[in-house]
Amino acid sequence: MPMFHYKAASTDGQVLEGRMEALNREAVVQRLQAQGHIPIRAEEISAASAPGIGHVPLALWRTGARVDVQVLTTELSTLLKAGLPLDRVLELLKDLATPGTETQRLIEELYRRVRGGADLSAALSEHPRVFSTFYLNMVRAGALDVVTARLAEFLERSRAVRDTIVSATIYPAILLAVALLSLSLILAVVVPRISQMFDDAGEALPWYTQLVVASGAMVEQYWWLALAIIIAAALWLRADYAQPSGRLRWDRFVLGLPLAGELVRKIEAARFARSLGTMLENGVGLLDAVAISGAIVSNAVIADGVPRSAFAKAVVCRCRCSARRCCRRWPLS
Repeated sequence: MPMFHYKAASTDGQVLEGRMEALNREAVVQRLQAQGHIPIRAEEISAASAPGIGHVPLALWRTGARVDVQVLTTELSTLLKAGLPLDRVLELLKDLATPGTETQRLIEELYRRVRGGADLSAALSEHPRVFSTFYLNMVRAGALDVVTARLAEFLERSRAVRDTIVSATIYPAILLAVALLSLSLILAVVVPRISQMFDDAGEALPWYTQLVVASGAMVEQYWWLALAIIIAAALWLRADYAQPSGRLRWDRFVLGLPLAGELVRKIEAARFARSLGTMLENGVGLLDAVAISGAIVSNAVIADGVPRSAFAKAVVCRCRCSARRCCRRWPLS
């Protein structure tokens, strides 16, 4: 039976830490709850001793490179549901975070601001790179225990969709990379050696064979130039995509692709609908929810088209026109 290392909070807010033998992590959580404690973290000792193996849903991001907002929100929701005050929750999370990481520094700053009398939404708004406008409006809209639970669920679903997409594209990407590497090796190493055999034969070669031989000689002699062109093109694409006009142009190009364009449309539609439904369920106003959900969409063409869509115009009409005469132009189904 595996051994688990756990951390939990007692009813008076004290952090408990120890080891427990159980069949799985769910059994550890159930046993801690039966004892009247609040489970915060539970990880198998064998998995914890090998970095990168296993998954710890309630563990803070350990690399320190960035803040894992989804895991932080889950832990915040767990402690708030237990009835602990917000300042005590932040203090517990600060103590549980790995010292010296960006996560700990962020929680310390939030704890200091909340202890100073600021609202959590005001403290979060000082870190726009970590917490999005969608996140801030959700926190402002309702009770923290309910809001953080819905945010954690939303972020978990978003991560699951993103992981599914990444998993589906890894295999084709590996195949493409291997094919390009194999082709480069054949042109740079194999073809130049075989071309000597054709020269010794003294016979005329077909044009397509001559093209292959010339390509191999070019790769063998000017591989550094091809590598420099590829790097320069990648840097130019990155700089051009960073500009609003360039991003709009490339996103429009992606939408025009036969298979990728349709996939991007479906992904962005699901992201827009999921964020809009979450915000409306949490009490955010319809106008603000549509605007924020449109800004969440990553494709610039779709994000730019949301405010001008018939749906958005109908929403504005329903919310601002008391007579609703203009709603006839953009009826809601």
